[in-house]
Amino acid sequence: MWAYYANNHTGVCIRYNAPQDKMLSKYCRKVQYTNHYISDLGFGVYFRKSLQWSHEQEWRIVCDTKEEYLPIDSIDAIYLGARIDKNNIKEFFDLGKSYCLEVYRMFPSYKKYEIRPNKIL
Repeated sequence: MWAYYANNHTGVCIRYNAPQDKMLSKYCRKVQYTNHYISDLGFGVYFRKSLQWSHEQEWRIVCDTKEEYLPIDSIDAIYLGARIDKNNIKEFFDLGKSYCLEVYRMFPSYKKYEIRPNKIL
């Protein structure tokens, strides 16, 4: 999914600790994958996708709240894409250090078709 959502491995992924955060635990739900198109599910429409995307194993947060952001304590790790700009690595490393967050850099495996995290902080 790094290619889809993280600008071809140049972006970041943020890991949240949902059980520790009230807003996350209330609004975070697992996406349901189906081949049946249903046009009117109300709020539930945001938690359905085509079966062809089931490999994503996606969870989503959809809420109608006055909160404008999630508190930094909801974050417990940052994953940096394999092709992230070197200047951004330092910025995220410093951010992780300031807030006691784990920081990982993703690297391609040379034995399998996969990308693996390497902890840098």
